[in-house]
Amino acid sequence: MSSPGKVVDLHGIAVDIDQLVSLRSAAQHLRLLRNDKKNSGRAGEYRSRWSARGMEFAESRVYIPGDDVRSIDWRITARRGEIFTKVFQEEREKPLILVADFSSSMYFGTRRVFKSVLAAELCALLAWNGLKRGDRIGGLIFSEAGHRELRPGGGHRNVLKLLQLLADYSVGKDRVESFSTDALESVLQRLRRVGKPGSSIILASDFYHLDREVERHLSRLTRHCRVILCHVFDPLEKACPTFGQYPISSGRQTAVLDCSDPSVRKHFARHFDKRWQFLDRMSRQYGMGLLHFSTDVSAAETLGRAGPRAGLSF
Repeated sequence: MSSPGKVVDLHGIAVDIDQLVSLRSAAQHLRLLRNDKKNSGRAGEYRSRWSARGMEFAESRVYIPGDDVRSIDWRITARRGEIFTKVFQEEREKPLILVADFSSSMYFGTRRVFKSVLAAELCALLAWNGLKRGDRIGGLIFSEAGHRELRPGGGHRNVLKLLQLLADYSVGKDRVESFSTDALESVLQRLRRVGKPGSSIILASDFYHLDREVERHLSRLTRHCRVILCHVFDPLEKACPTFGQYPISSGRQTAVLDCSDPSVRKHFARHFDKRWQFLDRMSRQYGMGLLHFSTDVSAAETLGRAGPRAGLSF
């Protein structure tokens, strides 16, 4: 137990806003391209066939011969009995929505930082980089307790608001001892309503609750938005030690992981590989970006390696 007045070192366990602000310098040097369609088959690199027009909806009006049939507003057409088309206006500042998962499983790490801290660092870097390029920065931070939403906006003020949310969540603010498996699904449903056509949506998560419903929501998002998945993991989740017994806990239940048993190690690795392959297959099928972030490597280093080589673009 800590003595009264003693400062507890939370380095790697949580992050404060000053640390996230300090990442601005590193973000200036990230070479993240825009609208690059280069494909790559290597794991951990970005792939996209996104073709959205980067335009913002303005209004619907009666269809005029020569209008693009892809812009027909079928909902109003069905209601009014007359063909209507959507009118778009160019959106110079692209909406960039950063989504960070702070579910219970993200508060874990055995190397440099917790997964939750890595997700916060990653979103801060991308927010600063997006601000430099003139993007409108928004965010959606979620956990089992619910979510906090920040509408896309320009300027330092919006970025600082996002960084404060990330810092608050990294220390477990509003955290509950709940183990709901639908937090990710719920936030994706929300994103489908707030993600405007042409937006870039970047989702940082360990994807522990990846299933067909999550896939369905993500696939629908890709119809109008650029979606990039940032898979955050700890090396221990990828492969358990080759010997020893280790107590583990979900927060409610405890067990002993016997790593000296080859069958246990095989099952452990298979569980991680299954999620990795699911993400890889889904990203290829729907044209989503995919990057893998390990807690033993800084987010800036991973982005720096992947961006120029893979044509990573937001």
